[in-house]
Amino acid sequence: MTRTIEIKFLAQPQLNDTFSYKLSLNGAPFTYVTTPFVNKQYLTVNSAPSGIKLGADLTQTISNTFNDLNDHNYHPAVSYSLSGNSILATITYTGTLTLYDVVVPSGIMAIGDLNSDIFFDGGINTQTLRKAYNNDIIVFGAGPGTEPLHATVEAAGMNIRLFPDPAEKFTINMKPYISTLINTRYFEDRLLPWLDAVSPSTYVYRSNNGCYLELEVKFTIALPNNQLAQAIHNLAWFAGVEQPGYSNSFSRNELYVLTPFSAETANRYYIKYWQGYPFDFTLYSTSLSVMFKNTANLLSQSFDTEEQVSRIVLSDGRTDETIENLLPLATGYNIIRLMRSSAETEADKFLVLDKVPFNKGVYLKWLNKYGGYSYWLFENTYTIDRSTKQLGELDRDNANVETMKTRTIGMGKTSQDSIKIITELLEPHERDIVEGLLDSPKIYLFAGKPFSRVEAASWIEVSLKTTSARLKNARQPLTSFSFDIELPERYTQTL
Repeated sequence: MTRTIEIKFLAQPQLNDTFSYKLSLNGAPFTYVTTPFVNKQYLTVNSAPSGIKLGADLTQTISNTFNDLNDHNYHPAVSYSLSGNSILATITYTGTLTLYDVVVPSGIMAIGDLNSDIFFDGGINTQTLRKAYNNDIIVFGAGPGTEPLHATVEAAGMNIRLFPDPAEKFTINMKPYISTLINTRYFEDRLLPWLDAVSPSTYVYRSNNGCYLELEVKFTIALPNNQLAQAIHNLAWFAGVEQPGYSNSFSRNELYVLTPFSAETANRYYIKYWQGYPFDFTLYSTSLSVMFKNTANLLSQSFDTEEQVSRIVLSDGRTDETIENLLPLATGYNIIRLMRSSAETEADKFLVLDKVPFNKGVYLKWLNKYGGYSYWLFENTYTIDRSTKQLGELDRDNANVETMKTRTIGMGKTSQDSIKIITELLEPHERDIVEGLLDSPKIYLFAGKPFSRVEAASWIEVSLKTTSARLKNARQPLTSFSFDIELPERYTQTL
């Protein structure tokens, strides 16, 4: 049998771009004579066995890549050929050959199996960063006339059996399985930062747990005569959700701040930070470090990111131990350029960080729609209401009327407080953050002391009693929200 892998060039790669893929033969890794798998990076010079010299143009780059594969990914069963802007790797084998772990620079290259055992309707893009809480429907089959018996979809924590539809295809929605597997901490926030003013590593906290999931997903179709068709794809999800008509595409190779995009942009974000309170934002990046550059004063600071999802802490509550020890910020708007290298590129993102002096009020944080945490200081004009309810009475009618004090004994009361909070008039970019409170499954109230380091007891989980809010009024360009927050039930003296 033969199988052809196509390495297709869509555009000229950039310096340091990488591509890789792996093959398995009958369940075991397919290895080359000198290297275990194809793993390449474009450099200024050749650097065997992985470095390929980037050509002056696409034609030269393809030629350099072709020569490198022949030299350093040789195998007697593999032959390479050129076809337009593609390199074809033809493998002669016996048994089952599977292509997996494909990594390419987005929009630059594509790697696919020209004669795969399994066909996916619309393809299956392994470079997409998928949203765990949206539908993720995959339709696949072994081709017309194959008369499939059944299929299985397997990954760590899941094993699903499917049966074909009349068109001999299989359909699975990954959402119910992935949303369960990714939610390892039940939306709880367990971050307790402790900053060291001059140590950049203390400002970064790994956050894949509960926010990011990466799986090797194996698709197997059982065919007549004990034949199997298989495909393995490495897929990734983050704990995000979006709505029809307001959905964005996310790539595994890009950098994102996990907070709502600024209106009509795909590379700009807005966050508001109040001094004297704990504050962080969540970052997704596959690079080993991210450079923060303040475009106003041109000062910069690099932070190492050990996982795909990291929380960048600006303050743990103290004002003498903040990110400003490493990256000075002005009061008001600071535009921070987020870069995956020291050089500026078109792929950089911009974070508008609005620094606000200390003020009193009701400080909340909540899980936002992208799996990060959003913060807001509501005005200091809040009100607190307390509601109580009798638990009931026990009968105590056991004395003569002359000596009786009461015929019943009260069992005690339940007691609960609620807080009515309001915002100032919000600009649209501020409203986009605060409206996320309505959909959030986890909300916390700050009960600690400003200007002091945050502790576990500094946050109290609360619930939102408000069930509706007007998000936009055509006659009013600014928006103000009013919310009722219910605190945990109070401890009382009861029987």
